[in-house]
Amino acid sequence: MKSVSEPLVIMILFMTVVLISLSIFFFSTFSVDATTASVEYGYVKSLFREIAFSIPEILNGQTVYTRHPSSLVALGFKKIPVNLTIRLELSNNSLIQAFNKTEFYALTGGIRRNVLEDVRGSIVYGKNQTVVNEIEQLALVREYYYNGWTMIELDTARIYYSMYKIGPSNYYLEILIADFGGFYNISEPPTVMGTGSIRLKYEPYYASVSEFSSVQNLTLILNQTVITLKDILPPNHTIDPVTGSLTVRIVYKKIAVLVS
Repeated sequence: MKSVSEPLVIMILFMTVVLISLSIFFFSTFSVDATTASVEYGYVKSLFREIAFSIPEILNGQTVYTRHPSSLVALGFKKIPVNLTIRLELSNNSLIQAFNKTEFYALTGGIRRNVLEDVRGSIVYGKNQTVVNEIEQLALVREYYYNGWTMIELDTARIYYSMYKIGPSNYYLEILIADFGGFYNISEPPTVMGTGSIRLKYEPYYASVSEFSSVQNLTLILNQTVITLKDILPPNHTIDPVTGSLTVRIVYKKIAVLVS
């Protein structure tokens, strides 16, 4: 009986050692994978923040080129449907549609696991507003958890404006709209995973500039937000309909993005 039980004991001990070894192996692999995911996502998060911070310089002609050494984070684009319309009322009471846009693009990154402290997500850079009066706030970076993925997005789906007073009752309003394009001729650019690069460059070829004088009022609609001239004018400022004037300049710029 003793001779029969010894091999069984040895087998049990052997299987126990194997199970413990496998447990250690899989735990170590999971730990390394979790650490890699956290580090790589953190790198891409910092990268998106730096790109957002550089948007004003890119729009002024600076080219940004950066590497993304990543094996787990996928990069790509996301289409954002919008209803953006700018209507102007001129001094002769005529109404014109000065600008219309139905979509923006967001630069995206995603990793198939949760690496967020709060799955509800947060704003990484910028302000989630429809209209901003500081060009540094034109870009927005946000992160969130969705359907097994941690996602991070960088977009410029908002309006930047600057207003200047010229003389006693004359104003000049510039509205800037910027969007990501791409070196792609398809509506769904490919998702890129692995070590590569991102290049962002302002393309003057796609820019459009429209200027309107003798503007009496404007209505800016972006999705559910409606803004009129009185919302943009400084407090206690009005434009005299007889002696005053308003010139509106609408500038659209596209940033070409190459993800490879």
